Amino acid sequence: MQPKVRAWLSHLEQLRGFYKHRWGDAPVHTFTLGMFLPETQMLEFGFKYEHQGMWAKQAYSTSWPHYHTEPAAPASNTSTELAGPNQP
Repeated sequence: MQPKVRAWLSHLEQLRGFYKHRWGDAPVHTFTLGMFLPETQMLEFGFKYEHQGMWAKQAYSTSWPHYHTEPAAPASNTSTELAGPNQP
């Protein structure tokens, strides 16, 4: 791990926001990548994550147009199938 990344994550740990404010690991990972990884090394998979399930979204990339030239295909499952029995 790069020293700057290690220092950043150590700083976040010292703030204890993971415990006091319930910071999630997924947003912290995303912010960390956005801060320290060049955009040319990132890959968009064409779906977004939400706690209630996954839904397809339009997947376009300005960095790598050869990867995303068409919108993402709609998900084969509906959101209610992914959400589980207790969700609307």
